[in-house]
Amino acid sequence: DVVAIGLESGRVIVHNLREDATLMSFAMDLGAIKALSFRTDGPPVLASASVQGHVALWDLEAARLSARIDFAHDGDVCAAVFFNGEPVMLTSGADNAVKMWLFDLASGGARLLRSRSGHAAAPVRVR
Repeated sequence: DVVAIGLESGRVIVHNLREDATLMSFAMDLGAIKALSFRTDGPPVLASASVQGHVALWDLEAARLSARIDFAHDGDVCAAVFFNGEPVMLTSGADNAVKMWLFDLASGGARLLRSRSGHAAAPVRVR
């Protein structure tokens, strides 16, 4: 019943569709919102990813920013997805990288668990 909507202005709106009511709204000053994902394994957290490569983690109980992953990617974060029932989030970016984040820090933040990346720019010369 509840969805999150990310706007180009950097605003995130959490809205209940059944009741047609806005539950809360956040402002992210890190660029347009490119991806959103709800955490399903424990604390109610919403991740919002920006075109500048940052990921913000919103505490939905306190309605405030709980943590940030600055420069999670070099450029756009194209997707952010929490694994169902696990404290793990997967992100992919325009930098041709896929990163897995583990939420096991006492602060509620995440640490990089695994990362895979390819060429970040177009090839300059082919032999």
